[in-house]
Amino acid sequence: MVTLMAASMAFLSTDFSSFAAHIRRMFGIRLPVTDVAEGLAGIWILSWDPTYRVPVLAAFIALSGALAIWP
Repeated sequence: MVTLMAASMAFLSTDFSSFAAHIRRMFGIRLPVTDVAEGLAGIWILSWDPTYRVPVLAAFIALSGALAIWP
């Protein structure tokens, strides 16, 4: 079914760049946006020190890894 959907998008697209954009949209692949002007500051906009982002990310990755191998 995925192949059929991709083939139909290939026939409906005008060029390769629009086809690639449709494929990225179909699979939910998008480039991360980190611009604060877009409102993507998250909880760090509440005057939290942004230097804690790395430890929070490391703790999240460690917890995710531990839960992945949990019996």
